[in-house]
Amino acid sequence: MTRRWTVLAALCLLGLGGAGKPPATVQAWVTAVNSGNDEALKALGDESVEFDHDIVEETGGFTLLKIEKDDAHTFVAILREKLSPETWHVIFSRDPADPARFKTIVHRYPADPMHSMKDALTALNDFASRMAAKDKFSGTLEIAKDGKPLYAKAFGTMGPGRPANTLETEFHYASLGKLFTAVAVLQLVDAGKISLDTPIIKYLPDYPNKPVAREVTVRMLLMMRDGLGDINLLEPQYAANRAKVHSLAGIIALNAGHAPAFKPGSKFYYNNFSYALLGWIVQKISGEDYYAYVRRHIFEPAGMTRTSYPLRGDMDDIATPMTNWNNTPLHSALDVFPWRGTPAGGGVSTAGDLVRFTVALAHGKLISKKLLAEAVKPTASNVGFGFIMSGLNGFNYWGHGGDGIGASSVVDYYPQTGISFVCLANRDPIICERLAGNFFFRTPRPH
Repeated sequence: MTRRWTVLAALCLLGLGGAGKPPATVQAWVTAVNSGNDEALKALGDESVEFDHDIVEETGGFTLLKIEKDDAHTFVAILREKLSPETWHVIFSRDPADPARFKTIVHRYPADPMHSMKDALTALNDFASRMAAKDKFSGTLEIAKDGKPLYAKAFGTMGPGRPANTLETEFHYASLGKLFTAVAVLQLVDAGKISLDTPIIKYLPDYPNKPVAREVTVRMLLMMRDGLGDINLLEPQYAANRAKVHSLAGIIALNAGHAPAFKPGSKFYYNNFSYALLGWIVQKISGEDYYAYVRRHIFEPAGMTRTSYPLRGDMDDIATPMTNWNNTPLHSALDVFPWRGTPAGGGVSTAGDLVRFTVALAHGKLISKKLLAEAVKPTASNVGFGFIMSGLNGFNYWGHGGDGIGASSVVDYYPQTGISFVCLANRDPIICERLAGNFFFRTPRPH
């Protein structure tokens, strides 16, 4: 699974309804948001009530300061958060077909970042603490500059009846592990052993689906433009597959018969099999077991002493992934985990290790800076060579997240400021994405 709620823009489209002069006022919408009145929100044309609940958890709700614009088509309201002095712009378009509803409601996240990093970290800590008090966040947060922590804190416990989380607690990181596979491939590109635009049949001559192997390239796999689909292990319905697949070779055998869902290279579609294949290529070309390769060539050079791929039966010292999936009571999610993490994700790490990983990457210790720049080059899909890129008004970051049942993670690196943001949680998504968004919109921009 992947990061489902990324901070890709400051505009978040919230609702559709049917403009003229609406009898419903902006204040009515603010009141409905603050009170969590879903029926009133939907009557006003706002169908994204779950997002409304999320932003009230983050902000404490809003106070309407003023209407900045009021014309034949649009209201623009200035709102202040109840839990901070931050202001938001909310744009309401009138609905000519139904004057009782707005046509669209668009939030601009906090209109301006905070003036100091201290204020931004205080806001982040307050939000994380509120979510932890509701048992929606249990994990660790670390923000560092040039590898030196500015903020590091643990919340919650390793699971029911287990010890409190600490900064040394290891958490499942889900799809965030795709970064390690991408870096492993790029190391072999740097070494001249792999070419990005060579069809994978050169590296996997025994791959069963020869037409696919002759058409799909390494670049397509890195950018998930191959159309080959998922690994059919991670969701609850794949219990039979999990019972029989206990190796990377098993994942390849299970899924190698896939025909592309579209012409390879023609579009982006997030999937996990792309990265299983890349891990298989790393193993074939390096001559090393995939897990040994990433340990020796990535974890050890970066100083990542608490990052690994434990077997599912060896989780005693690792935070238990806890889930409310499908509105069930909170329980362990380990029964839907495969035998071990894969090149598509699923290992364990600590916040400190992931900070060290970002610094090692940024400083050219793992791949060349030239190749890193190519890997994080902006694309239409915001996905590069295994990296997700985003930003606003020239303030950019790269990284990845992980969304799995009982596991949420984000690692972001801001090259303009040298800031690393890491969140790891043993709770369902999208808690780390929400915390990452809170930090992004409030952190001061470089001058």
